[in-house]
Amino acid sequence: MSFKLISHLLPQNDTEIDEFITNSPMKKQINEILLNHELCEKNPNLFTTVIEILYQIIAQPLYIPLTISAGIFKNLSSLIHKIVPNSSNSLITLSRILNRLTSHEQGQIFIKASKIYQPILSCLVDYKYLPILSKRTLTELGLNFEFVVQYLPEILEPMINMIIEMIKYIYQGIYSNTIREQNKEKPKEEVDSIVETYIGGYIENISQFLERFLVSYNHTNMFIQKRGLVFFLNILLSDEVPTNFFLSTGTEFFNRLFQNIGSQKISEVSQVLVNQTLEQLKKLNIDSEFLLKTDSKNQLSRFTSLVQLLF
Repeated sequence: MSFKLISHLLPQNDTEIDEFITNSPMKKQINEILLNHELCEKNPNLFTTVIEILYQIIAQPLYIPLTISAGIFKNLSSLIHKIVPNSSNSLITLSRILNRLTSHEQGQIFIKASKIYQPILSCLVDYKYLPILSKRTLTELGLNFEFVVQYLPEILEPMINMIIEMIKYIYQGIYSNTIREQNKEKPKEEVDSIVETYIGGYIENISQFLERFLVSYNHTNMFIQKRGLVFFLNILLSDEVPTNFFLSTGTEFFNRLFQNIGSQKISEVSQVLVNQTLEQLKKLNIDSEFLLKTDSKNQLSRFTSLVQLLF
């Protein structure tokens, strides 16, 4: 069943919406669908349809507390924490739902209590979602999440902590080790290619999301103060990510970052970046033996790219 096929059944005015939320058979059916996790997993189109319906219903803030009291969003949150729909449109609509929920106090309370944003963010570093996370999707997610934290500044820090943890996992090789373990029966060259594709995709997802999420100095400053840039820069020295790939992705990311910071804070943040870059240089421990090693030459090449990227 598609949204287009059932859109004529949706409530069209205030009276119909009241009826829908209180006694409508469709409300009962929606709750039954949301409670049936196996059904939603096997029928992603049905899942998407329900999300679209909820988005239409809460267009008026008046209906947000009524829908919440009917248990619909509680059931949606429970489902999303287990299954995030593998659809670009669904992810965008979910982020728009969070955007709309902030227009009412009960919606804000729900977002904080349910932490429904967490499983959506987790998609950035899940290989199953790589094919659907286009730049358009990531831009929309970043913009809607940024809007949410404007109304709910208390969830900014947990969200940034979660993103930084993803970046650290990439740097520490946790994701790549998992990928290698999952593909251990395949030839090494094939596994290396898979790791490069997945990790590269994760970095690009995070970069494009942050380009739109870090649109204010406060957001960007928190990301920097929590050493998010340190871990992000460290990725460049990882052998599993092609330098050219990161250079093209990173250039756009840092350009956007500096735009968001604003001219009066550029010198302050630039000093942080210089200090972090020098910190990386010390870790290379360059000497005559270092320069004779192939791996070391690759690291030095990456460091050179890092300097070009920043300066």
